[in-house]
Amino acid sequence: MKLRRIVILTLAISLLGTASVFADSIGQRVRVFVNNNETSDPGINVDGKTMLSLREMSEALGAIITWDDETKDVRVFKPNVHMILLDTDKSQLFNEVERGKANFVFISQTDNLLADVYSFKVLISDPYGNAKDIVPETVFTEQKDTYNTRTKPIDYDFKYSGKYTISYMMKLSRNADYQTVGKKVITSRSTK
Repeated sequence: MKLRRIVILTLAISLLGTASVFADSIGQRVRVFVNNNETSDPGINVDGKTMLSLREMSEALGAIITWDDETKDVRVFKPNVHMILLDTDKSQLFNEVERGKANFVFISQTDNLLADVYSFKVLISDPYGNAKDIVPETVFTEQKDTYNTRTKPIDYDFKYSGKYTISYMMKLSRNADYQTVGKKVITSRSTK
């Protein structure tokens, strides 16, 4: 009876070891970098093909992703988003600013938008990750494949030196989550 238990236990342990070795040989983890930033989900190399998290890659590339549970369809939409900032005091474009208060206009053009979009908003995040809406949620009144946005002058305090990120975000329905489709970086420098 003891011999039988020992044989069964030995067989079970050897099968578990074989299964983990087999699983490692099927897929090898791969580190994935987008614009020199490592993604939180690694890729997996299977038979010479790299499999990536679609959600993470869509976010990194500024695409909108949808999932239809009924049809089991995933759709990815990648609009072209062009953003510029116009310094209202100097009447010129900028991507660098002296630390302190600034007044600017946010201008964007979005084209090749092949999905119906419910709304958009624009956030600015300081170097420490604190975010503030500079364009609050704006619901689209009609569906087109091209949108132009120009804000009224925005007063903003660039109180820290470092990189500020402007995120242009869209959502496809009232209850959906916002997804970032474009980013612009502003560098705030200390005055000399």
